[in-house]
Amino acid sequence: MICRKLFYIIPLIISTGYSQNLVPNSGFEDFQQPCDITDGGINGSSLQKWFAPTEGSSDWFHKCATRATNTGPKNQFGNMHPQSGHGYAGFYVFTTLADNYKEYISVELTDTLQKGISYKLSFYTSLSSLSQYSADNLDILFSENKIVGGSTEALDNKPSKSNTSQQLRMKGKWIFLEFTYLAKGDERYLTIGSFEQKMKILQFPNMDEGISGAYYYIDNISLTEIKRTPVE
Repeated sequence: MICRKLFYIIPLIISTGYSQNLVPNSGFEDFQQPCDITDGGINGSSLQKWFAPTEGSSDWFHKCATRATNTGPKNQFGNMHPQSGHGYAGFYVFTTLADNYKEYISVELTDTLQKGISYKLSFYTSLSSLSQYSADNLDILFSENKIVGGSTEALDNKPSKSNTSQQLRMKGKWIFLEFTYLAKGDERYLTIGSFEQKMKILQFPNMDEGISGAYYYIDNISLTEIKRTPVE
C-alpha cells in the first residue's frame, strides 16, 4: 500500500514544477494561409498574434515568403537562418535615415501576470549582417494595456527591464538574452525594442555596403514563472 501511494504522489510533484510559456507563437511559425508578407511589415503580414505597436514597420521573415526581401535565410537585412524552425522577426533600434526612428514587436500574453510573482523572459537575437551600426542594449516592456504609438519615433514608455551586452555587436550568430521581472500585477502585453532616444551606437568601419542602421533579428521568445514571492 505504501508503494502504491508513492507511485501517485511522484507524478503530482513533477507536474506542479512545470512552467508554461506565456508567449504565443513564440517562434514566429504560425500564420494564416496563404503566407503573405507585404511592405507593411508585421502588420501587413499573415503572422498570427504578433503586431507592431507604432508606425515603424518591424518585419516577419519565413521560408514560405514569396517576396525575396522577407525570405529566410537571405533577406533585405542580411543572411541568417532561424534559431529553430522556419521563421523569425526583426526590427530597427537605430537608423541614420530618420531622427529617433524605432521599431518594436508586441504580443498579448496567454495569461495575465500575477502580482508578486517573478518571471523569466528570454529570447535569441542577432545583429543583421548588413547593419552598418550596432547597439549595446535591448529593452522590454510589460503593460496592462495594448501599447499604441502614432508615429515612428521612440515610445515614451519607461521600459520594464533592459539588457546591456557587448554580444549585441556580434553578427552571424544567435545570442541568448535573459531578463528577470517581478510582476506588479495585471500585465497582459509584452513589447520588445529600444526605448532610448539617445542610445550608445557603434559604427562598423570600412563597411561601404549595407543598411544605415542597427537591425536585429529575434526568435524563440519565452516567458515563464520562476518563483513566488509572498505579498503582504
